[in-house]
Amino acid sequence: MASTGLHYFVVANAPQSVLCEEALLATALRSVCVPLHEKTPLSIEIAEDGSRSWQWLFAEKSTDGKYETKQLIAWWKDPQWHAQNPAHEFALVARILRNHAITAGDIRRTVPVLKMTRGLRTVFIPENASDALREFRIGQLEGRIAMNAEFSEP
Repeated sequence: MASTGLHYFVVANAPQSVLCEEALLATALRSVCVPLHEKTPLSIEIAEDGSRSWQWLFAEKSTDGKYETKQLIAWWKDPQWHAQNPAHEFALVARILRNHAITAGDIRRTVPVLKMTRGLRTVFIPENASDALREFRIGQLEGRIAMNAEFSEP
């Protein structure tokens, strides 16, 4: 496929996560076969103030000629297009990636719990539990405190 030499940048300024909107867009473009520039596919720049930016450089069209990068980027940013084209492969890719980012955020925000079992008794202790709650749950596990007892911070 002949190229007119046009390329499109996707830039993430001061990204907070590899799941930032721009990284998701870059992944979506690659998912529908839009190639990265051969020589400089990704650059990571650090400014004098220490802030970073990620820059992906994409070709003008997908390798199969089915999609123009400019149009895909416009669709990515257009909620109305997504609502009107929910079964389109690019809309599906976008929804999957955005839901993945939501799921990853859920995992990051969820406090892990320690599961402890002794015989038929099981307790769950949040990783960030106070000493009082930790002792209360262990008391339930050991049978010193009723399993249906309510905990309140001292």
